Amino acid sequence: MLEKRKYTRAEKLFSLELQVKPDEDQRTTSGDWNMASADNLSAGGAFFYYNKDLKIGSLVDLRMFVPESKTSLYGVGKIIRVKKNIKPSIYDIAVEFTEIDEQTREIIEKFAIKSSG
Repeated sequence: MLEKRKYTRAEKLFSLELQVKPDEDQRTTSGDWNMASADNLSAGGAFFYYNKDLKIGSLVDLRMFVPESKTSLYGVGKIIRVKKNIKPSIYDIAVEFTEIDEQTREIIEKFAIKSSG
């Protein structure tokens, strides 16, 4: 069965920073951005490797650094999948974008098309 994706996917290394948004019962965030490495990006979401186990459904602020953009790209994503990696203390995290502006979506799409071709 062929998998149909809405957006082109780039399977190319890039870096990102993330900040977990507080749950409704928490009032503040630490303000710290944490680094993660990623190797999969589309205008619909990203897949990255992180050193903490995140809760499915959590929202994260994302700052992504892709070669096609001279500045970092911002978005908000929802954690949709978490899996323990074979490497100790690493988790495979899949996030679906819930808030991303159209310009950022276009930059990511161009990056994905260029990387897959």
